Amino acid sequence: MKNRIEEKVAKFAQAVEAKGLTPEAKKALSSSLDMNFEELALFQETKSLAQLHKVLSLEEATYIYSRLGESESVFNAQPVALKAVFTQLFTELLAWKRTLVASVPC
Repeated sequence: MKNRIEEKVAKFAQAVEAKGLTPEAKKALSSSLDMNFEELALFQETKSLAQLHKVLSLEEATYIYSRLGESESVFNAQPVALKAVFTQLFTELLAWKRTLVASVPC
């Protein structure tokens, strides 16, 4: 059974195929979604915090971890659908983290 993240990636992959993007357009889109090492490390850290707070399930966190990989070259080589979904998820998790940090009394 797929987790929520895998399901979103599968749906987005279908949408990308249905759009009939040229290989050049897919490559350009993919390149625009590349992450650098600092972004990758922050995503891994934020993903772990979200799993600890039950925002993500263990299965979802493990899936994210395995697809992000240990270096940006692993993530940057992923299919465009996965990169797009992960980029959106990263944005959502950063917003959640900002709210979490803001709620902690000084």
